[in-house]
Amino acid sequence: MLKDKWEIAIIGGGFSGVAVLIHLLEKSNADRVLLVEAGSEPGRGLAYSTLEPGHLLNVPAKRMSLFEDKPDDFVMWLAGAGLPASDSTFAPRQVYGDYVRQRLSEVLARNGTRAKIIKNEVVGLQPRENGHEIDFRDGSREFANTV
Repeated sequence: MLKDKWEIAIIGGGFSGVAVLIHLLEKSNADRVLLVEAGSEPGRGLAYSTLEPGHLLNVPAKRMSLFEDKPDDFVMWLAGAGLPASDSTFAPRQVYGDYVRQRLSEVLARNGTRAKIIKNEVVGLQPRENGHEIDFRDGSREFANTV
């Protein structure tokens, strides 16, 4: 096994990639998780990076928690941030991106030694005998058991 091999690599740090990272760190024994994001802010992706306050979620706040076991997490976060907060609130997409980013920061503060986030673009993925080789735009590469 390679010394610097990642147990799991997640390609794409939009909402889905960050949600997977959060859950892996909080609910699994995964010890070395890599998240690769070509854009600027993991957790926002295209859906939650808008700066237009009129761009609202199309799902009410009560159904937007990142955590199945804490269904009111997003509503409580809104209230704690001094924002309109009820089960039926349709929050701005940018605000939801703020929520995801804050929850990511909190999880990394507790589990940061188990994960790394890098800003780069994946240009190739090759299966290898003991995992996968991930090639990046800048010429660097990483190896992971699971991608």
